[in-house]
Amino acid sequence: MRTDVHARLQDDIVSGVFSPGDPLVEVALADRYKVSRTPIREALRKLQADGLVEQFARGYRVSQNSPQDILDLYDVRIALEQVAAQSAAERRTPYDLARLGRAHQALVDAVAAGDSVSASSACAHAFHADLWEATHNKTLISSLESLERRITAFSSSTLDSPGRGESIVAEHAGIIEAVAAGDAELAGTLAREHMARSRDIRLALYAEYAEGMPTRR
Repeated sequence: MRTDVHARLQDDIVSGVFSPGDPLVEVALADRYKVSRTPIREALRKLQADGLVEQFARGYRVSQNSPQDILDLYDVRIALEQVAAQSAAERRTPYDLARLGRAHQALVDAVAAGDSVSASSACAHAFHADLWEATHNKTLISSLESLERRITAFSSSTLDSPGRGESIVAEHAGIIEAVAAGDAELAGTLAREHMARSRDIRLALYAEYAEGMPTRR
């Protein structure tokens, strides 16, 4: 039950049910998830350790990420994505390549059909998850999954930027080709450039969001 509460609250934060800065009141959460306050308190502590929740004067709230937080997260994400792409190029199996191909095609179809940002984002996330799996490195996969949860909890998706869907499709295609060819250096370079573009777009979207966000006390 306690693990379930943690997962449900995490999903609600990542999916935007709770927005950055929203207070997370134990009594209200206990009522929402139909549990006592003890598992709620434990879930909040775990989410604080993950960076999704922060403490403030009156308890807990969804983390409010600053531009520096975004830069810090992406510095690590860019480095690890480069390592992941390089490792995938060296270790991928035919099954891994098939999974990557299916994930990529799902994104191609979603973008071409004009699907919602959330649907296209899910396809993009699936591609990266399959790329990580192709490394066959559990520690690397776990680290990237943790970073992904924190980045996904931001107030917007890079796919909110006009034309980003098409550019992601092209960038992913290049990464797949390099991984399939076993070109670790090229795969790593393309992955690094891909995530650097995402970082820059994320910062621009944050600036737009911050301008329209009411001041919180």
